[in-house]
Amino acid sequence: MLQLWVITRTDVPKPVLGGLVALNTVLAVALQVRATRGASTMPGVIRLTRAAALSAAIACPIAAATGMTHGWPTVALLFLAVLLFTGTELWISAAQWYIQMEIPPAAQRGVYSGLDRSMQGVTRMAGPAGLTLLVIGTGGWGWWVIGAGFAACALAVRPAMAWIERTPRTAERHTVEPA
Repeated sequence: MLQLWVITRTDVPKPVLGGLVALNTVLAVALQVRATRGASTMPGVIRLTRAAALSAAIACPIAAATGMTHGWPTVALLFLAVLLFTGTELWISAAQWYIQMEIPPAAQRGVYSGLDRSMQGVTRMAGPAGLTLLVIGTGGWGWWVIGAGFAACALAVRPAMAWIERTPRTAERHTVEPA
């Protein structure tokens, strides 16, 4: 979505967009292991998830601002937005690993993982169209709506994870000894 925004709503030369995509790729590769620090505990996952949501919440208005700037300030703001969105990508990926592997009972990991993959498929199918319509179709104020959604997620992380911690999983409640 950021790439489409850059092409349609900013004056940034198209080769700069290639550099921003390359920057995202290099950062994702270089910082992937470092970004997983803390992903092996529930408090660490809460911290990573909150950091991801806050990073995206901050990046959205920065991206919106690039529709109103020109020249090098736009490039600088896009650079910052890419840094923040890359952090979001890395932190949520690290947290997701813990949620998929440690929260479900061992016998039900496939069910949890399958549900997660199904939800990812829905968001990958509907998300880009909806977000593009919201961002591009509104001329940019949609970035603020998306950023507010991420901020709300940052606030909801701790209560949601606390609920997960205190809610027993099905396999834990109905453990059956083999005959």
